[in-house]
Amino acid sequence: MFSVGDLLELKIEKMVYEGLGLGHNNEGITIFVDNTCEGDIVEAKIVKVKKNYIIASLEKIIEPSPYRIQSFCPIHNACGGCQWQYIEYNKQLEIKQNMVKEILTKALGREINIEKTMSSPNIKEFRHKIQMPVSQTKNSKRFLIGYYKKGSHDIVNIKYCPIQPKIVDEIIEKIRIEAQNCGVIAYNEKNGKGELRHIIFRVSEYSGDIILCLVV
Repeated sequence: MFSVGDLLELKIEKMVYEGLGLGHNNEGITIFVDNTCEGDIVEAKIVKVKKNYIIASLEKIIEPSPYRIQSFCPIHNACGGCQWQYIEYNKQLEIKQNMVKEILTKALGREINIEKTMSSPNIKEFRHKIQMPVSQTKNSKRFLIGYYKKGSHDIVNIKYCPIQPKIVDEIIEKIRIEAQNCGVIAYNEKNGKGELRHIIFRVSEYSGDIILCLVV
């Protein structure tokens, strides 16, 4: 019998939809663990017990996967704006190919052949559609602009994001300063009050043109 808070040791066998690692304990029970990589041997804490599976959170890596690398973003663990920076890029492509094949095979009831995932020439500054929520601190009214923490609506204030063009970081910083100077009030999800809710960018890699939309 398993309970929330119990610790389990397991090996991550593969990556599945939503970016979770899948493994089994000694009794063959399916366990999904976040922030893991195929090949990791981990200690995980149970957060949900379902009829046919368990959801757990990563506590520590006992033995790292050979595909695990150092993320190039300093706040990757806190920010929910992207996934898998800790997995070697070619392995990411392989995982995506296998995911699509598994989903389509299951949906259609027959084996589906999937071509290899096409790689991008850029693993940094490739994101050209950006949407960031806005909030303010309670006392200082400092503007927080960034991405939500994974599984929450708490904003990680981002000054630099390596997967979006540098010009976007510069524009966001300018908006922070000018919004504060002009007395703009950030939207508050809890009470439904405020003005500035999201900032949206579309950046053309071809021409360098930028569309900036302030959602109020």
